[in-house]
Amino acid sequence: MYVISGSTHQRLGASLAEEMDAEFCGVVNRHFPDGERYIRVLMDVTNQDVVVVQNTFPDKKIVELLLILQAVKEANAKTVTCVIPYMGYSRQERVFQSGEARSAKAIASVIGSMCDRVFTINVHTPAILDFFGCEAKDINLSLIHISEPTRRTPISYAVFCLK
Repeated sequence: MYVISGSTHQRLGASLAEEMDAEFCGVVNRHFPDGERYIRVLMDVTNQDVVVVQNTFPDKKIVELLLILQAVKEANAKTVTCVIPYMGYSRQERVFQSGEARSAKAIASVIGSMCDRVFTINVHTPAILDFFGCEAKDINLSLIHISEPTRRTPISYAVFCLK
């Protein structure tokens, strides 16, 4: 199993990898002169379970996440799980006025089409989980102190949910 982090959560990704006894996989992440992003996964993830950790805010982080997911899919990963610590656009789950985009659905459906599972963390509107179109769950980190106050850290609780 490999854990790959986008630029928003390198430490979280490394901690998840350690807790899951997985390998933390580096990514080349740079910009071309015209501002377009370049992504390359540095390990062979063929036939491996892969966890990708990345926020969807600000907008440029969505592009980064999609490129990482595409690279992992093209490398023929066995399964792809996406962990989204902050799901941008999750408050835009409804159309309030005619002509508005339902942004949460637009973003979630594209991400979900590239994943087997998606985990959000304390998402603003749990109803958006249906928009992913794959198995999706929200990890409520506030519950760790209620359920097992002495045995769980936020990282180990997230790992418990991922298994």
